[in-house]
Amino acid sequence: MLQIELSSYSKKFIKKNKTSNFVLVKKLVSIIKDLATNPLPSGCKKLTGYPFYRIRLGKYRVVYRYDEKILYVTIIEKRDKVYQALPKTST
Repeated sequence: MLQIELSSYSKKFIKKNKTSNFVLVKKLVSIIKDLATNPLPSGCKKLTGYPFYRIRLGKYRVVYRYDEKILYVTIIEKRDKVYQALPKTST
């Protein structure tokens, strides 16, 4: 199982939605825990031009990367905003 590390952007999203959208946050936490066990589940997609993967949860996306020990959750955001928020890095 990988150790989970949330970016400040992801922490901010969870904190902002914790009370107003508790069901969403609960599902996101469940997905992130599952990713720590299996970082490449069916339905995940490698993002072209980035060292990240994404997994869908309705209209929300979880963007992440991983190495041998750590799962880095970079962005959690709505689909229409997530790709604008991606760091401008390439593989």
